[in-house]
Amino acid sequence: MPFYKLVGNRVLTWLQNRLTGRSLSEYHTGFRGYSRRFLERVRFEVNTNDFHFDTEVLLQAFTVNAAVVEFPIPTHYGEEICHVNGLAYAWRALRATLQYRLHQVGMFCSLKYRNSESTRYSDKSQALYSSHAIALALVGELEPGTLLDIGCGPGHIARLIRNTGVRVTGIDLEAPPEGQLDEFHRCDLAREDLPVDPFRFDSVLMLDVIEHLEDVEGFLLKLRNRSAAALEDLRSTTIILSTPNVAFVTVRVMLALGRFNYADRGILDVSHKRLFTQSALLRMLDDCGYEVERLIPVGVPFERVVGGALGRLLGLVSTALARVWSGLFAFQFMVVCRARPSVRQLLKDSETLSSSSQDPHDVAR
Repeated sequence: MPFYKLVGNRVLTWLQNRLTGRSLSEYHTGFRGYSRRFLERVRFEVNTNDFHFDTEVLLQAFTVNAAVVEFPIPTHYGEEICHVNGLAYAWRALRATLQYRLHQVGMFCSLKYRNSESTRYSDKSQALYSSHAIALALVGELEPGTLLDIGCGPGHIARLIRNTGVRVTGIDLEAPPEGQLDEFHRCDLAREDLPVDPFRFDSVLMLDVIEHLEDVEGFLLKLRNRSAAALEDLRSTTIILSTPNVAFVTVRVMLALGRFNYADRGILDVSHKRLFTQSALLRMLDDCGYEVERLIPVGVPFERVVGGALGRLLGLVSTALARVWSGLFAFQFMVVCRARPSVRQLLKDSETLSSSSQDPHDVAR
């Protein structure tokens, strides 16, 4: 191999390792073997027809966490003439790797790297400025005895809250692993009524739930209006919910450039059915009968993307900007609210007061 190609290969491999977080010695070998089981798991048929096809297959292997093993073989050059433009190939391979990285952090969406086997929801509680960390702090301030986690997912937050002595009940379509909750109910939030009354609990969590519902208003109204809880219980239940900010600065910039790119996660997650700005979220909650007590702007969870001291610094800066101009720089909104009494609760309370104040002699007569 000519020296300039060797240097270019090493530099390109180093850059790709930095982007993927791997430590391969070579990304561009012409000798590869793939198992049939692996090929059945990835969409290699949508890959490029160009020379960096094998790079995209390797990136797909990373996506599904397939085992990648390197072993040395004797160098061999065939007699065929190579027509690959080295610089063009390097740029395309690097661009594909960058797209893979952006896809992984939720800033780009590509069918090639969509992984149906991956876990959508990860534990962000260790990231200092994340929505999970803020939710845990809020629950710690409230000190509830019982908590309902609507859309509990794998139970990352529920487990941590449960470890503090709170009795946690979870609701979701799929059950979390054993030991995450005290009680679990399977429910399709979009199509079924809740199996429990949320206002029988001291606190209710709905983290990143409402954006997945088609009829958010109907869900929130039903949550409040169909409750059989007494007026006192309704007023004492604190609801903590979070949702992305569709007016975040990067979304605005991309729209100005004529781009609206969905992703596997993040604000423009492909599974999101409803999107909210700060004013739209507050207006909807008010219309549905909920009194907002606090709105906390959440910055970008850079610790999950960058990690280390740099990630914490970027997270701090992002959080500070979000608090200065929440409508533009908040990545998410965290809301603490309570339900206003519905007509049902007011009538029930009125009947209770009426019967308790009624003269016993009148009852006898």
